[in-house]
Amino acid sequence: MSDAHDLPARLAGLEVLDPTGEAYRLGEAWKERPIVLAFVRHFG
Repeated sequence: MSDAHDLPARLAGLEVLDPTGEAYRLGEAWKERPIVLAFVRHFG
């Protein structure tokens, strides 16, 4: 199992979609300052 400190580096390369549908790398979100990242699962 990897260390929790590796998680930001592992997540930084993932691409996510913004509200307009544009893709960007998740690491760009915390490049300038810390962020709160929450995952919401939609059932339905």
